Order: sequence, then structure tokens, then C-alpha cells
Amino acid sequence: MARMQHLQRQRPSGIYYYRRGVPHDVRDSIGKTEFRFSLHTTDYSEATERAAQEDVRINELIRQARNPELISNSDAMAYASNWWQRYLDEDLAARANGEHKRVPRDGWLSSEEANEHMLSECLEALSADCSWYSDARIVHPVTRELITEENLPIAEGSESFNRLAYAMLRRSVQGYKQLIERDRGYYREDKVAQTTAAPP
Repeated sequence: MARMQHLQRQRPSGIYYYRRGVPHDVRDSIGKTEFRFSLHTTDYSEATERAAQEDVRINELIRQARNPELISNSDAMAYASNWWQRYLDEDLAARANGEHKRVPRDGWLSSEEANEHMLSECLEALSADCSWYSDARIVHPVTRELITEENLPIAEGSESFNRLAYAMLRRSVQGYKQLIERDRGYYREDKVAQTTAAPP
């Protein structure tokens, strides 16, 4: 169970918050002095359970900050390319069986409209006026999925996570373009390129 000092009840709403100071030695790498966010519950038992889960996540983030195992740009690109290749292969098999493959966001079906919307959001996130990882949130769900599938020791919020998310963002542009072609009836042997270019 999470320690009491990590729980704070907000008044008058009664909603519990997680609050925890960032150790001095990792504040520069983590980029903040405190973790503070809502646990989205007014129930104490549920709040302590959620706080315990956050303790695990934040402990790992602190551990990585103290012992950085930074993923290389080329490895990040390769992981993202491999994830998309698996997804495209599964999508092709599903379509061959008459199934409608779901795209990796919020349960949307793989319609041309949904894929075009995702492509548009990815392209916007990659616009020239944004930093190399700050707007990669659109692909955070699939980045977490990739980390789980590959059993990578990467904590969300770490530099390695941001680098992997940026690689996934770049690969998603190509992936969604290929899905849109399939939606329009064009089928070909899809291979996701594995370039090793570093973030701009």
C-alpha cells in the first residue's frame, strides 16, 4: 500500500491526489521537483491502490534517471518499424479473412476516415515548429504497447520513452498511409523502412 504522504485529499471536491517530491539528484533529468496529479477518485481504498501503482511507475522512472539506459535513435526506429510491420501483417491477414482490423487508438475501426484523421494528427505533431518529442503524445498508447510487447525496461516520461515515441510517430505516418491505400483497395507487399536518422 502507498505511503500516506503520497496521498493528498483536495477540498472541497474530496478527490485524492498523488503528491511526491522528486529526489534532488534526478530533478534535472526528470525535469520537475514534484510529482502531483489527480487519482480521479474520492474513495480512500481505491486511491491507495492507485497510488501504489503510481509508486511502482515513479520508482522505475527514478531508477532509470539514476541509471540511464538510453535507447539509441537507430534502435528506436527499428523497434517502431518492427511494430508497424507486425501490425500491417496482422491487418492484411484480418482483411483476407473478412475481418475489420482495429487501428491502435480508442477502438476506432480501420476505416479510411479514421486512418486519415490519425495520419493528419501525426503529420501535425511532426510539423516543423514543434520540438522533436513534445507533441508525440498521439502515439503514447502504441508506444506503451510496444514497450510491453518487447519487454523493454523503459519508463514513461524518460528520455528513452520520448525517443521511442518520436520514432513511433515518424513510422506511424508511413503506416497510416499504407492503411489508407488498403482502405481504397490497393494491396501490395508492405514493408516499413528502417531508417536510422536521428531526431532533428
